[in-house]
Amino acid sequence: MQPWTWCGHGSGDIREWLRGALGRLNPRIAQMFILRFFEGKDNPEIARILNTTPGTVAVTISRTRDRLQQEYRSYVGGVA
Repeated sequence: MQPWTWCGHGSGDIREWLRGALGRLNPRIAQMFILRFFEGKDNPEIARILNTTPGTVAVTISRTRDRLQQEYRSYVGGVA
C-alpha cells in the first residue's frame, strides 16, 4: 500500500507536494525520476536519453526515491 492511500491527504495535496519536491531537485535528477516513474522508461532507455550509464540512473533514482520518501514522511507529520 502506498502511504498516500492511507495518510489522509487527498490526491490534489499529494500532487502539489510532489510538484514542489521535484522542483527542489537538481533538474537532471528530476528528469530521471520523471522519465522513470511518470513516463515508464527503463534505466537503459533513460541512460541513452540523458547520455549516462544505466548504473548511474539506477543509483540516482534509488537515492532520489529514498529522499522523497523521507520528505513525504515529514510532510505528513511522520504518519507515513
